[in-house]
Parts: sequence; structure tokens; C-alpha cells
Amino acid sequence: MGEGVAILRQVVLAGAILAVPAAVGFAADVEAPAPYDWSGAYVGAHAGYGSANVDYDFNDDDLFGNDAGSTNSENLDGFVGGGQIGYNWQIDNFVLGLEGYVTWADLKSSSGGSDLGEVSFHSEVDWVAALAPRVGFAWDNVLIYGKGGLALADLGTRIEQPVLAGLRVNDDDKTELGWTIGAGAEVALSENWIVGMEADYYDFGTYSASKDVTNPPDPPQHATDYDVDASLWSILARVSYKFR
Repeated sequence: MGEGVAILRQVVLAGAILAVPAAVGFAADVEAPAPYDWSGAYVGAHAGYGSANVDYDFNDDDLFGNDAGSTNSENLDGFVGGGQIGYNWQIDNFVLGLEGYVTWADLKSSSGGSDLGEVSFHSEVDWVAALAPRVGFAWDNVLIYGKGGLALADLGTRIEQPVLAGLRVNDDDKTELGWTIGAGAEVALSENWIVGMEADYYDFGTYSASKDVTNPPDPPQHATDYDVDASLWSILARVSYKFR
């Protein structure tokens, strides 16, 4: 009996010794997965809502009846959408990136009427593009970031006035350089797919939009002198594909 107990003890001890490395190996197998790595290149698309403010600041009394020092403000809003491409570098929890994107806009506004002698204003933003560094902080697959950089926009302004001889027009379309600042949040749904939301503000400062006015039946004349002050903001939903 005593000998059987001794043998049983030896078997249990040997089993325990053999079980230790197996348990250690199993624990290693069930360790938490490594944190998500945000480093790498990505491409994607975005869409959302945009709103712009365009001010016509008149420097002199003009042919359209605008007074020196007066301002006409136009508010534009509508759908915006486009694509982005960028690259991220992750250092511990900090994520540094550089992103370029183009956003096509359907932002248009008209005010005033078409009655004889009544002035109307027409403003539009056709597209916005930007190149912006990003700085963020990551918690595993969640990233919060801010951004800021240079921006371009295609801005159009037009003043019309029906007159007896036809239509008096000052029409200006320019690509203007400005700046942008924004912030957003992203979530990696898998190793490759990322979704997020972002809000951006753009400012294109003040620029001169004065041109020779088409003034039928007379030759064109420089009959208005005004500056344009334009700004824009947007809120976007984003989806990106990150390359391994």
C-alpha cells in the first residue's frame, strides 16, 4: 500500500513538472493582441456638408449703385465630397502624418432679382484642396488628431444688373491660396479599413475681384472696385484603406 502511494506521488509530481511549460505556452498563446499600428500609407474618400461665407466689400461708389464702405454678404451651403491620400508614422502613442486631399463642392448662392435696374449677386465655390500635416494620439485602434496646412479654392463672384441695353456684368473667377485647420477621430475596423469623422475650417483672406465691367452698349469700363473675403467650413465622414 505504501509503495503504491509512493508511486502515485511520483506520477503526480512528474505530471505537474510536464504541465508547467505547457501552461506557460498556453498563456503565451492567449496573450492580448498587439496594439494597432497606424504607420503606413492610405487612400480614401470623404463626403459631407459644407458652408461658406463670401463678403463683397466695396471700396468706392460704383456703377451698380453700391456705396463705398458697404458690404454684401452671401452664405453658401451644400454637399461636398472628394478623396484623400496620406501617410502616418507612429511613435509610441503619438501619430504624425501628412495628408493631401481634394474636395469637390456644390456651394452656390444668389441674391437680388432680375427686374430692370435691380442688382443681383452670385457666388460659388467649386472645389477646395489642401496639404496638411496631422498630429494625433492613439489608443490602440482609436485615433484623435488635429491638422493644419495650406489650402486652395476655386471661388467665383458675379454682379449682374439688367439695363435697357442688356445686362451689365462684373464676373470674376479665381483660384485663391489660404489656410486650413481641423480635427477629427478615426477607428480602425480591421488592419486595413479605417472610418472616421472630421471638421475643417478654411480661410482665404481678402482679394481684389475688380475687373472691367461689361456695360452694354458701351465698351467695357472699370466701373466697380470691390474686394472679396471668403471662408469655408465642412464636416465630413471618411473611409480609408491603409496598406500593410
